[in-house]
Amino acid sequence: MTLRVSVHLGRQEIYSGTLPRPQVLLSTVILLTALSGCASNRTGADRVKHAAWEAAVSKHTWVPLIGAAIFSIGDFDEETVEWAGEHTPLFGDTEDAQDWSDALVATAEINWIVTSMMASDEQVSKGKRLLLQGLTLSANHTATTSLKSSINRKRPDNPNRQNSFPSLHTSSATAASTLAAQNIAEMNLSELQRKAWTWGAYGVAGLAAWARVEGQQHYPSDVLFGYALGHFVADFLNRLLLDPESPDSTVVVAKPLAEDGFLISARYTF
Repeated sequence: MTLRVSVHLGRQEIYSGTLPRPQVLLSTVILLTALSGCASNRTGADRVKHAAWEAAVSKHTWVPLIGAAIFSIGDFDEETVEWAGEHTPLFGDTEDAQDWSDALVATAEINWIVTSMMASDEQVSKGKRLLLQGLTLSANHTATTSLKSSINRKRPDNPNRQNSFPSLHTSSATAASTLAAQNIAEMNLSELQRKAWTWGAYGVAGLAAWARVEGQQHYPSDVLFGYALGHFVADFLNRLLLDPESPDSTVVVAKPLAEDGFLISARYTF
């Protein structure tokens, strides 16, 4: 079975692709739950501008962007990754750091799923939240890999691999953590619990970023830009598609494909 997804803003398609096989079964279950809760509303272009502005001015976007710019000065990038590889202060050795980076991304994604199911917003069904946030993660994946193939920066450990900038591990972990943080904001928790869980989520993304540097897979500017990118994409699309107080129009349609599978289309009209 294949599952093809398509995301539109107005008439513009911003993402189209086929989900990997391990995600098909989960996405199918999510779809069946989501279809009953997807509603249509109307909106204006100012909603898009507002969502983009709020995502851009977040400290999780502009602080790492400034950091990436600083590390790009002179040989700061190269010297830092060399020091991290020699001392491995957090993970012990480079191979362990690489293993930890994989585990931390998986942790961020599991945390996103858990928080999505626990969010208590009565105007957005759990299925719709999971589906649209899942498509948001897919859109972030596409944006990151597109930049990788366009920039072609050499990896610290292997000059023959020219896909270092930005870090997909960091971008993916941060996008999942951003969605988790926004889900946590809608849970029935105390202020202390909410803050602890939110910073724990972002902490996982930060550890994943450092693990990529210590594992000699990326330069600091790669992971800092990846962090900013993952946060911006997730924050922007989540605000745009899932704000229950906005009069936005988010329509999700599922159609059977000629072959074995489904096409899921999410359209935001403004």
